[in-house]
Amino acid sequence: MKKAIEALIALLFLIFTVSGSLAVEKMNKSETKLIDNYVAIFDFEVRTGDKDISRLLADKVIHVFSESKKYEVIDRGNMNKILGEQKFQMSGCVAQECKVEAGQILGVGKIVNGSLGIIGKTYYLTLQMIDVKTGKVELSAEDECKCEIDELLGSTRRLAKKLLGEKVDQPVKETKSSEPATVAKAKTEATAKSKEIARDGRFIAYDNGTVLDTRTNLMWAAKDNGSNINWVNAKSYCENYRGGGYTDWRMPTKDELLGLYDKTKIYKACEYDVHLTELIRLTCNWVWSYETRGSEAAYFSFSGGDGYWNLQSSDDSSYLRVLPVRSGNKERLGAEQNEQLQEIQRQNKKSVEPARITVGEGLNIGRKDAIKKVIVFTDPD
Repeated sequence: MKKAIEALIALLFLIFTVSGSLAVEKMNKSETKLIDNYVAIFDFEVRTGDKDISRLLADKVIHVFSESKKYEVIDRGNMNKILGEQKFQMSGCVAQECKVEAGQILGVGKIVNGSLGIIGKTYYLTLQMIDVKTGKVELSAEDECKCEIDELLGSTRRLAKKLLGEKVDQPVKETKSSEPATVAKAKTEATAKSKEIARDGRFIAYDNGTVLDTRTNLMWAAKDNGSNINWVNAKSYCENYRGGGYTDWRMPTKDELLGLYDKTKIYKACEYDVHLTELIRLTCNWVWSYETRGSEAAYFSFSGGDGYWNLQSSDDSSYLRVLPVRSGNKERLGAEQNEQLQEIQRQNKKSVEPARITVGEGLNIGRKDAIKKVIVFTDPD
């Protein structure tokens, strides 16, 4: 009898202890303070074969939200650290309820969840902003893109801007020039008189200092700026560049620079190997790109096909160059370039499939000064 009473007391003690622990845990969870203007942006749920693009698309959303200053974005490193400490696994966490739970642990007021699917040759993107307190979708935006996979970044940027209530850039329509007739005539003569001087695979060089990439329809300057330059001055250099008589030159993106990188090509520049067609001459192997994050800007290495971040206004711009690029839309090409491009496309019965993009960690290729690494895109071996 005595043993039975002792067992009963022990059982009751255990029940009260467990109940108390559960109550405390429930209370702590319910009292988690959520900060409304903090947002966590998760990797996209990708329903296509290109799983590597999941983080890339999320990074684009993070960039747009960070630029807007409307929300404080939890960076991926801190997010993984907090969730790891709570032993919360994001792997396989695709349901909305699961991501809301992750948002509660992170203490954010909002989470952003994206998905990518494909039907036929059309990509479908969806982006949602979810309130962590209620678990309900507050805002949603969708976009269709009948395009190459690398063009999805533009669609993702538009969706992110829609969620933020910002003006979304629309495609620029061709309009009649408002320039004086003498200026327009000079530009027409400058482009119409350009003659082909060399070819290297898909690249055609012209005597007006331009090189046409017939795969991407992008037109490149035949050489970089020629000396050390920081990002701020590089941007100004491109905007004021007038190579070939054109006025719409700009800085290239990381993807566009990656598209030039070719391991089968090689020449020397500032004592480094440069993997690039010889029709485009670099005086050193590092080239600024348009992308920025805060006070930093990205640049690309034509030695290893990797990318890095550096301060936009840094005086430490040794070896950094800029290479202007412009849209190669048929309407904007010179007369001879347009004719040759059309002939090449007629001859190619099948379009050239672009290199598959994967995501990798940038490696510092021989540079002596300390540089922060960046997630970059590299061609697979």
